[in-house]
Amino acid sequence: MKFNGKCKIRLLRDFPAINLRMGDSLTVYKYKYKKCSDEITYVHPRTYLRFTPEDVKELSDDAKEYEFKVFMGPDGIDGPCLGKMCVTENSADEAYNVMLDIIGCRLAEAFPELDIPYSIELVEESEDE
Repeated sequence: MKFNGKCKIRLLRDFPAINLRMGDSLTVYKYKYKKCSDEITYVHPRTYLRFTPEDVKELSDDAKEYEFKVFMGPDGIDGPCLGKMCVTENSADEAYNVMLDIIGCRLAEAFPELDIPYSIELVEESEDE
């Protein structure tokens, strides 16, 4: 593991006070303050925001952004495409699972009493829309 170096992270929860959402990715500095301590802190270089390991997932240097079409409605994938969302992750499979979690959390937060069917589809790099 690299310490006191730059790394990519993805947020695992919302930070409404600073307008950051679950799934946002940032490049930060990773610090381990004491040689014998296991405490790790991630610090954003421009804003000095601090994140703990419980708040973030560290991404590999090869992580890339994946784009998904979002479908909602009673028909799921046969319903209307309501837009696209992106997430940065190490692989397409991990990105798919993360995007399902993000959409599920946001729907539950916005409409806690409703169970809205939704689905996603990976947008291929060559696809132009």
